[in-house]
Amino acid sequence: MLKTMAAMVCGVVVCGSGTASAQGFAWQNKIFVNVSGGGTGGANDVHQQFTFEYLLEPATIDTTRRAGGGGLFDFTAGAMVYENWAAGISFSRSGGSSDARFTATIPDPIDFDTFREVSGTIPGMEHSESWFAFLGAYVLPRLTNMPKYIAFMENTDLMVLAGPVRAAVSHEIVSEATVSEGSSGPVVSVTREVHKKSFWGIQIGVDGRYMFTKNIGAGAFLRYSGASGDLTDDVNLDLGGFQVGAGVRIKF
Repeated sequence: MLKTMAAMVCGVVVCGSGTASAQGFAWQNKIFVNVSGGGTGGANDVHQQFTFEYLLEPATIDTTRRAGGGGLFDFTAGAMVYENWAAGISFSRSGGSSDARFTATIPDPIDFDTFREVSGTIPGMEHSESWFAFLGAYVLPRLTNMPKYIAFMENTDLMVLAGPVRAAVSHEIVSEATVSEGSSGPVVSVTREVHKKSFWGIQIGVDGRYMFTKNIGAGAFLRYSGASGDLTDDVNLDLGGFQVGAGVRIKF
């Protein structure tokens, strides 16, 4: 999907560049600011296997949870550097909590090398992502001498943006576990802690806007932001995904 989107974006830029030289005109404003709210569909399953000692034998806990996705806040700004080419930065943030399902394998206190299985839920485990992108952008030129029925396009811009992104993640994992013997079998209690780490990735997308006045308008974006890596020795994260948003557009 990312390769397909990149090919489409490249095609739009190439076509736009040709149109610019043939019958368009360069963007006249120097600064743009986008403030948007939206959502991301990048929720992924995150697995962790935690091993600890109980009764001088190894016990394990396997956890699975959904992390990522949800609501999104985005701020993007930049400046024109040459004709319709621009450089900019983007900051976006999303986060929330989700329950983790776990399955534990616990040694039997009487029979050596015999294990009991315990299942349960770890509620409200936190996950948040902050994305800092360094972007190159191209504003497709508008056509001149348009028919009246599409004259509204004189107030419409379409911008293509792409560049490297740094994803700072805060993710809660299981750090310790204890076992107590109850009347119906073992009871597993866990200790949680938040790990923070940053990963490099890529961001690519398009932003369209309609200007109500010379400086103020509204718009929407569609893009892909992605990064991945090992948070700890036993936790690997796939971050981001396709994102959509809409909000205020300012240029001057």
